[in-house]
Amino acid sequence: MANTKDETAGGRDTLGLDQGGRPFDLSATAWLVGQAVTKLNTAGKEGEYLYAHTTKLLRDCADAQETLVTLLSQTPQDDVPLRWSLLYVLGDVADASAADFLVDLAASKLPENRSSCCEGPRDSELLVRTMAVEALTKIASRGAGAADQVLELVKRNPAQPILIEAAKAAIALDRGKEVAEILPKEAHWILDIRAVRCDDVEADPERADTGERSFTPPNQAKLATAPSTICATPTED
Repeated sequence: MANTKDETAGGRDTLGLDQGGRPFDLSATAWLVGQAVTKLNTAGKEGEYLYAHTTKLLRDCADAQETLVTLLSQTPQDDVPLRWSLLYVLGDVADASAADFLVDLAASKLPENRSSCCEGPRDSELLVRTMAVEALTKIASRGAGAADQVLELVKRNPAQPILIEAAKAAIALDRGKEVAEILPKEAHWILDIRAVRCDDVEADPERADTGERSFTPPNQAKLATAPSTICATPTED
């Protein structure tokens, strides 16, 4: 996928499909998947409407799920935007028979960040696996019988960020008691994670003497109260 400038849309940036390999020409269903990916990444109400219409058509295609899984397997690993988008569509189209595929993907080992950059392969794969959990959750929330697979993902103890998302998903599906039984006691803090509005969050300032300093920048690094810009990307799960 590639960013392109859409002149007909007032020059705004949109996410278009790089058709170099023409993956969406495999079949009529694959073409429809391509349309869904395009509409998913189209801004505005019209894009939302067309995406909903396209996914409705895909749900009526007997081979939609198989086609999406095939496209995911054929998409280069470094094409994270396309893999993410295909997983998003899969969550809106598939039934419980796709759950095992999503669990395997979400539970697979993350690569390490071997470079000194703030973003690396691990960060990209976290995005993909997080969307796999989201897709699994959407399927389960439709009453498609995939809640057990969400618990299976928790049991497989994936990388901590994915484990947290899986636990949150299971709790949202009213399986919190079972999650508590699966998680070791030292991980029960995950059960306390809640989604709250920003307005409801309060935090005391770390320094009590900021008033006398006003807006004068501190002349020593240890006195600075702003977050550090030094990259410290972890490499462990």
